[in-house]
Amino acid sequence: MVEGLEEDGVQCHTTVGDIRSDGAWNIIPRGVLVKGSLRTFNDSLRGQALDRLNDLLRETDSEFGVESKLDLVHGTVPLMNEPNVTRTVLQVGHSLIGDKASILGRPLTVSDDFAEFLTRIPGCYFMLGAMPKGEPPPAHHSPGFRIDEEALPIGVKVLAGAASRLATE
Repeated sequence: MVEGLEEDGVQCHTTVGDIRSDGAWNIIPRGVLVKGSLRTFNDSLRGQALDRLNDLLRETDSEFGVESKLDLVHGTVPLMNEPNVTRTVLQVGHSLIGDKASILGRPLTVSDDFAEFLTRIPGCYFMLGAMPKGEPPPAHHSPGFRIDEEALPIGVKVLAGAASRLATE
């Protein structure tokens, strides 16, 4: 993950996750396909990040005598929690497990379909805190990813309690 632009302490992230060529390990390929993601929190940062990426491609083309093409495929929108739902989730979490549940984390550039749901229905994406004891596990979406499943019943209780409170409002 390459971290770059910042606005109010919020970073943009670019990840390259797939590189393919039409060559073999000992042959210079005619072409290379590089796929990745660009994650930002607003259109201004997205524009700045795309400008930088295009500049990098132009410099690479010029320096190495290659030709690059950037194709953008829209993924998901930034995930934005609804403040009132978030407050309810924090209150329910606090009533179940105390102060550990009332920690607001820094913004994250998650790429999740849930973000699309939140554009239509008010909700809250929250972290359950299911990191296993001992050394931190590898990142999400990696082969070694694992969780502490003992946290799952707490998550169910937070979801049920928040849903119950929100249904009565």
